[in-house]
Amino acid sequence: MKGISTFIATVLLVITTVTIGLGVYWWYKSTISPVLEKTGESAQSQALCSLASIRMLRENSYCDSYGNISFYIENGKVKLSDLFVDVYAEQYIGSFKIHDKYGNEIKEIDPNKILRVFVKVNESKKSYTIKIRNNCNVESSLTIKCNWLEGWFYRIPISINNTASTNLQNVEINLDSLTLISDAKLRRDCSDIRFTDSDGISLLNYNISNCNSENTKIWINITIPANSNKTIYLYYGNPSANLPVYYNITSVPQISISIVFPKAWLSDFQYRISILINNTLNPNNLTDYQILVTLNTQSLISAGKMRSDCGDIRFTDSDGTTLLNYWIESGCDSNNTRIWIKVNISASSTKTIYLYYGNLSASSLSNGDATFDFFDDFLGTSLNISKWTAGCWTGSGGYSVTVSNGYVRIYSGSSTAAGIVSKTGFSFPFIVEGSYRWVSGAENWHAIVQTSSGSDSDWVRHGYSYTAYYYQKRTSGTISTYQSLSRFPPTFWTRIKIIWTSSSSFYYENYNQVNTVTTQDRWSSGTNYIQLFTWNGGTSDYDWIAVRKYTYPEPTTSLGAEQSLSNITEQNYYSY
Repeated sequence: MKGISTFIATVLLVITTVTIGLGVYWWYKSTISPVLEKTGESAQSQALCSLASIRMLRENSYCDSYGNISFYIENGKVKLSDLFVDVYAEQYIGSFKIHDKYGNEIKEIDPNKILRVFVKVNESKKSYTIKIRNNCNVESSLTIKCNWLEGWFYRIPISINNTASTNLQNVEINLDSLTLISDAKLRRDCSDIRFTDSDGISLLNYNISNCNSENTKIWINITIPANSNKTIYLYYGNPSANLPVYYNITSVPQISISIVFPKAWLSDFQYRISILINNTLNPNNLTDYQILVTLNTQSLISAGKMRSDCGDIRFTDSDGTTLLNYWIESGCDSNNTRIWIKVNISASSTKTIYLYYGNLSASSLSNGDATFDFFDDFLGTSLNISKWTAGCWTGSGGYSVTVSNGYVRIYSGSSTAAGIVSKTGFSFPFIVEGSYRWVSGAENWHAIVQTSSGSDSDWVRHGYSYTAYYYQKRTSGTISTYQSLSRFPPTFWTRIKIIWTSSSSFYYENYNQVNTVTTQDRWSSGTNYIQLFTWNGGTSDYDWIAVRKYTYPEPTTSLGAEQSLSNITEQNYYSY
């Protein structure tokens, strides 16, 4: 009996032990094991995510006016899931799913894959910033310009205003490509220049000439509707751009626009025009040389761009800020305003200077004395004796030199030669410019002498005796005539110009040459003084006289397009 009891107790103990063991196993299985398994999976996931990377690609990205955005995603070594994007446009717009081109949602991306994806945000913005999210919390961001030509770094909006009642065909752009190339923004062959329509991405056809200069000419094939304003874009700054196929434009553009990049601009002036001085045919350096510019100030004054008295006209050297001396000869508020400028010009070269205007508070700096080698416009009430000597060189009939109303009047009595002679002397070659009229009497003359006090026995002269023009010389009292013409002296104000060289002289009235015999053999060197005189009851008036330098051939000038201080707005991809 005792043995049976022991056996039963042993069996019960085994059953109890097994039961407890099975309970512990099932408790471990259901409670401890899942936790350990989950911990292992998390560690494994963290290890994989540490290797994850993702990149959003700018190349060939775009967006449209309907709020559709497309770009490429490049995944790294780890499969990513739970993909979505946060979208910003100045501020947070929202989180969005991404899709393929068929509209199917993309929830994951395999390792080492590049996918084009699409996002629909239903808002039209000019740019978006996009941040991608995923299960590994690996981030990448991208900014997309919706109206920007892909691959180009810079652009300039060009506003074209057509006020005409008809469509205008084609546009000419005068571009300072030299500055862009110097600043390393444009390729040296201009091959990364592009033009787009108002949307910023639709390419326009164009052709180009004279790259790498301040005046690169570009013709763009475009129609500007009547009475409308249109903005197009000039793009540049793409080192990898292919050479474009230039379009053959045969119709001359009806609109011209200038785009410059001034290193400096004269303060407080709104407008400027470039002036190209062409001295390529002359092998001489020209110092303090006077050049003539003819300008239509009437149109500028009518447009409210210039003061009615031309007082806001300024000229600067090539740097855009160094002021140049100038004198307005005539014609303010006309289509033929004549202005003289003093400038330095290198031999066999061209030079660009600038005309500024558009400062209604400015006052005139027109100054003949500062511009010419010699100048007098006979203001005041008496002869300027620091510039002239009045004298009588022959006869005793009396004479007078009077200054009033802005001109000088010279009178000599019977059988008397009298007038004024400049105190400044000049070497050949030089030019005398001025305005003159015959008043009465026998003779009046514009001469040069080599006696500082004046002379009636030794001179070379152009002028009139009664009803004939004479070009003559006098040597030690002996007169020789180069040429004479039947011609009445001018009784109205007449623009005169006399070129004096060591072997010739040319006389002009109102820009027309009078003499056809031009030999001058009295003097080949020496110091020459300007002598204005009359004879035998002659009376003549001079409104102004100027002496300037002369070279042959003289430089020529041409005006560029108007530039406005506010019309140059360069945009770059990252700050726009």
